[in-house]
Amino acid sequence: MLLPAENFSKLWEEFHAEAEIRPASDYDMEVGAIRDGLVKGFSLPLLGKRDFQIRTGELTIVAGQSGHGKSLITGQFSLEFAKAHVKSCIMSFEMTPARTLDRMLSQCVGKTADTDTAIDALQAIGKEIYVLDKVGSVKPSFVYGAIISAARDYNCKQIFVDNLMKCCDEFGDAGMNGTKNFIATLCELAKALKCHIWLVHHVRKSDKTTDTIDKYSIRGAAVVTDQADNIILLQRNQAKEKAFEEKGFNLVLDNDEPDAVLTIAKQRNGSWQGKVPLWFNSDYLEYCTEPNRPHSVGLGRTGAHA
Repeated sequence: MLLPAENFSKLWEEFHAEAEIRPASDYDMEVGAIRDGLVKGFSLPLLGKRDFQIRTGELTIVAGQSGHGKSLITGQFSLEFAKAHVKSCIMSFEMTPARTLDRMLSQCVGKTADTDTAIDALQAIGKEIYVLDKVGSVKPSFVYGAIISAARDYNCKQIFVDNLMKCCDEFGDAGMNGTKNFIATLCELAKALKCHIWLVHHVRKSDKTTDTIDKYSIRGAAVVTDQADNIILLQRNQAKEKAFEEKGFNLVLDNDEPDAVLTIAKQRNGSWQGKVPLWFNSDYLEYCTEPNRPHSVGLGRTGAHA
């Protein structure tokens, strides 16, 4: 017998110190609240009326090729949270806080806005958005501490970690085990701190940059994707970009064809998965859901569920 009988009591005690088994009927209130639509997350404007929500206690992976706008779109998400008075913390280990915020201000007021207008916008979002002042590779324990501080000290409900390779940069079996433990710990922190954690990550390089990506394209694949609650993929339409360049930038682009595609590749606690066409507004550095590329982030206040 692999498990000696004398260990039963010890294991029983250890289990009861951490959890309990309860009858299904004990959960009538919680299940009723879910079915009545009282347990809601945050609906992302980019997804329109599609059934996808950002829920408390979950981990979302945002993945794509380098330079396809992963950090840019998470900044856009953070601004949407700010509009709804939901506090977020951006932990970018690749860009300084000033550079990160400058790009986000372009999403608010436009790239050509004067400095005074941009600083006014910064003051407006400053009460809702926090940034970690740290650039470069860090240890996982540092990230855990930063997340706990963001949630406990500043009441941040949305926490963005950009990116995985800056936190777990080892390779081989040791690297995979480290990544697995890192992802598992982020999931535990999201639940314990009652926040939502976003983790930016890369996909593997392919022979052609125009190859369509899916969740199996993500570096570390199963180690990363199995534990995450949600997976969002972002891919620019480089075939369209190439055609534009080959025509000497004089091509009138067909707006029926999007500039990028956002894919919900996994949603553990929701039913919808699928693709969303996006168009890029270069004046405001934001992705839009319509071909005419309307500016949507701004600083207006909207209602939402945290």
